Order: sequence, then structure tokens, then C-alpha cells
Amino acid sequence: MYKKILFIISSSNSIARAVLKKSNCTPNIGVLYIASVLKMHGYEVKIIDMLVEDFTAKGFIEEIKLFNPDIIGMSIFTEAYDNAIEIIKMIKKNFKDIKIAVGGPHATFEGINMMREIEEIDYVIRYEGEFTFLLLLEHLNYPDSIGIEKVKSLIYRKKSDIVCNEKRGYIEALDVLPFPVLGMVDRDKYSEIFALITSRGCPGDCVYCSSKAMSGGKYRYRSAENIISEVYYIYNKTKESLFEIYDDTFTVNKSRVKKFCKLLKEVNIPVIWRCQSRADVLTEELIHNLYDADCKYIHIGIESGNQIVLDKIGKKIKLKEALDKVIYAKDLGINIYCSFIIGHYCDTIETIEETLETIRDLKNKGISIGVASCTPYPGTFIKENAEEIGLNIHAKRWREYQFGNPIVSNKDLSLDDLRDYLFKGFKEFFIGN
Repeated sequence: MYKKILFIISSSNSIARAVLKKSNCTPNIGVLYIASVLKMHGYEVKIIDMLVEDFTAKGFIEEIKLFNPDIIGMSIFTEAYDNAIEIIKMIKKNFKDIKIAVGGPHATFEGINMMREIEEIDYVIRYEGEFTFLLLLEHLNYPDSIGIEKVKSLIYRKKSDIVCNEKRGYIEALDVLPFPVLGMVDRDKYSEIFALITSRGCPGDCVYCSSKAMSGGKYRYRSAENIISEVYYIYNKTKESLFEIYDDTFTVNKSRVKKFCKLLKEVNIPVIWRCQSRADVLTEELIHNLYDADCKYIHIGIESGNQIVLDKIGKKIKLKEALDKVIYAKDLGINIYCSFIIGHYCDTIETIEETLETIRDLKNKGISIGVASCTPYPGTFIKENAEEIGLNIHAKRWREYQFGNPIVSNKDLSLDDLRDYLFKGFKEFFIGN
């Protein structure tokens, strides 16, 4: 019987790992949701997070041997792919009978290629993993009752063929999912433990983002009452005073946000929180609702200081209106963090200079800034259509796909140009020289 499941969260290189551990490092909430669903159905689950746990190769093998799992699930992000494959090969070399299933964004979009290239992978789970993983286990335990062809969103081998089952529909009623079980991770290994995901799917069409391809274009969300229940539950378990909502855009449904803010004030627990929002869905009223409910930090993606670039990348915001809302929220007393991308497929030296000038102006007004290089991750429009839009991708390994590592060029910008501009951005806005 397949009853014991080990989840492994792989990490990228040691430098990125060290930076993340010092920043707002939280458990992988997506894996916790899947693990909690499995526990609810009677499975024994353990999580190893390579981002925060230190193992020698021998110690890692001993840890697996001690738990003795029947199947291992591994969440893979693009930048961590190469390290993840090394771990998978090590596991299979030492434990030939353990089944290995991989999931996450990279596996969703590169799953067939992964199965072709890595014989040690037994299954790929695409898109949302909660019920696909559960049904895979039910198939493994009761193959005569549940054929593998019934496990939607699964990729597997059938003799010499690689089979990709039809896609599973997205989970509509997110309130039915159990809250993540906090006891599966060690609080002391994370800088922050209090994190939530309250929605899935994205109504946006940003060409550099894979969120819509991963989670669907329909915005699906948990009720305000359900979110408050989790906040109240986690606070009483941990007494943590700061929580973060990791939704791509928490504020899409204004009535839900207003109700959540009202309920949070009513439960009267001493917490502050942060979230992410698109600028176009913010209103002065909504900003006040957030502020009054002790939302102290908002991340807003601006991404360029040039309106033509914003239009071409599908951002669907008016730059001046977006910046006005940023300043309004900042002046009200909310800490605002604005992110920008350098090296869009349609960027030129002139548009990047405009972006840097916009960043400089925001910085002078007390806005925190994040700068990243354009990175064509699998599942994004710019990755799937790179040749048609004139984007050259220079990366040779998946580990090169990192926001701080320029890997693209276009007809107006060389790779060296982007490296110089990214370094200029880091130096001016982070080092302070």
C-alpha cells in the first residue's frame, strides 16, 4: 500500500538560497495545501524543504531511509530544476522502488520533455496538485478500481510511450480545501510562518507571467469568512503578529476585500499584514479599507516607466494613474513596494532610461523598489513566442533562469546592455552609490 508520502521542495544555488533565507522566507504554501489534503484522507506525510534544511548527501539518504516513504513528491521551479534532477537521480540510485512524482510550474509546462529526458521520474502532475496527487495514490492502491487513465492532469509512461492525460478542471470551491497543517514544518527554520493563499487564477494578460497559464484566467477566490477563520486559527496557534497574503492579486474582488477588512477589525487580533495588488483595481476607498484593517505593506507591479511598453506587455494600466495611486497609499501611511522589469521584448535604451527615471522619482518619494531582468519562464507568452516577437534567449541551463541574471536580448538591446542596466539599477537603488 502507498501510505507514506514525502514531499521535497528543491532549492536553487547556494547564493540564492542564502538570500531567501535572510529575507521573508516562508514555507511553500502550495505544497502544504497538497499535503494537508492527503493527511485529511488518512495518508502519512512528511516535508523536507531544501531551502532551509542543511543535509550532506549521506544525511539526506539517511533521512529518507528513516521515514521510508512509498512515494516522493517534488515541487520544481525552473531555477531549481537542475538541482532537483540531481536529487531525483540520487534518490532513485539508492531507493529503486520509491515512486517519484514531480509537480509545480516547471513540471506543468515542461512535463513531457522532463519525462523524455529523466527516466527516474515516474509521474508528472500538472496544474493544481491537490486532487491529482490524491487520485494518483488511490490508483496506486486500488489499480483495479481506478485506472491510471482516470487520473487527469497526469503524465506517465506506458511501455515505451509517454502518455499525457486530459487536463483536470480547476478547483472552483476553494473554501473546501483544508487549512495547511502547521505541524509539518519547523517554525524556527523560517523567518516568517504566517502566510496564506486566498485566490487562484489571474484575469491579467501580462506576457512575462505564467500565472494565467498555470492557474487559469478565471479569478477563483475563498470567501472572506473562510480567510478570517484561517487567520484566526493561525494567530491562535502561533501568536505571530505579521501575516502575508501571497495571491498574485489579492484585491481583484473589491467587495470580498472590504468584507475581509471589516471582519479582521471585528475579530480584533493584534496583527499587521501585507498583500499584492494590481494598480488598476485599487481605488482610494479600497486603499482606506486596507489601511484601516492594518494592511501595512502592498506590493504593486508597475514593470515599466514607458506607457507604450506597458501596453505591449499586456499590463493594462495607465502609468500616471498607477503612480498616483502608489503615492496616495504611501501618503496615507502604507509601505509600498513597486517592482520593475528591465529587458522587455519591446524595451529600448530610451524606454529603460524612462523606467530608471520613474524608479528614481519613486525612490525619492519613499517608495521601496524591486528591479528584475526579464526572464522568459516556461508558460509565459514571451517564452512560447520568443522567435515571433524578436526575443533572443541565451540561457543554456534552467538554473540560469533567475530574475537577477539577464538571459535575453532584442534588436535594440544586447545581453551586455541589459547586464549593465541591471547592475546600474542594483547599484543605484540598493547599494546606494
